[in-house]
Amino acid sequence: MSHFIENNSIVIAETGVALFSAAEMLMPEGTTFIARPFSIDRLYSRSNPGAATAARDRRVVLFVGDGSFR
Repeated sequence: MSHFIENNSIVIAETGVALFSAAEMLMPEGTTFIARPFSIDRLYSRSNPGAATAARDRRVVLFVGDGSFR
């Protein structure tokens, strides 16, 4: 997956399997990695629009598990 992420991106990983997989990935230069290892809810990772608004010049990539699509 790291080949698909551009330099200076923001990567957000949801709690659970998505986090553990993304945390082991080699990140391109200048990438910011945001994650919370434990969470009661899954709304944290949906801060993707907030990150995209705050850093309009950077690409935001969100890793979620299949449980988020219910």
